[in-house]
Amino acid sequence: MKGSKIVRILAACSVALTGAALANAPSHDEASGKRLAAGVGYPSLLRLSHQRQAADNGRLLLVFERDGMGGIPLYAGRTGDDWKFERNVTDQVHRDSRWQLRWQPNLYELPRASGALAAGTVLLGANATGNDAQGRVISEDLQLYASTDAGRSWRYLSSIVKGGGKPEDKDNHGVWEPNLRVLDDGRLVAYYSSEQHKAEGYNQLLAHKVSDDGGRSWGAEHVDVAIPGGVERPGMAVLARLPDGR
Repeated sequence: MKGSKIVRILAACSVALTGAALANAPSHDEASGKRLAAGVGYPSLLRLSHQRQAADNGRLLLVFERDGMGGIPLYAGRTGDDWKFERNVTDQVHRDSRWQLRWQPNLYELPRASGALAAGTVLLGANATGNDAQGRVISEDLQLYASTDAGRSWRYLSSIVKGGGKPEDKDNHGVWEPNLRVLDDGRLVAYYSSEQHKAEGYNQLLAHKVSDDGGRSWGAEHVDVAIPGGVERPGMAVLARLPDGR
């Protein structure tokens, strides 16, 4: 009982001190900026720094997913307050109105050459989805696109991995959320989430593939995080190099 009383006293003191700190904390202005769109998700922001044209270094690129079949919207700016719509990056493979480049875009600028791709090439990985006759997603295709002019135009490079099934179905075999990185030796890596191993007891897992030719073709799948039991979902991979090189 004494221990319980002490814990309650310490907790009360902690609350009182926290309240006093908050009361004396300096006020901050509300967040401000330019509203680009409503009902969106999975934003990916990139500041260019490896461009051959020096004027393009510092250029900001922004993509995100949105409802509809218009493609991946791409905005550009310099300061974060001057966004301008550039274009929709659309599916260049499926010649079918039921397919479009839509979900989970990821932007990446090559700091070094990868295969035939020069340093400064901007890459876009995104999920192209295919609908059934009722407009429900039943297929996924993680595609890779490249831009050699600082994001002003794009060309299709390859399909990283394909999946299927309605996302809301627990037994779907979808693939999601590409994340791109280049290794020190120039090989390109695409990380992604996969639901294609449910028969093996993995509700979802994180995996990657490696390309030796700058994203034109991909090797075998390597599993990175997989929790058995058919329930847990590790989510999505987001990679970044730390200042110390790790």
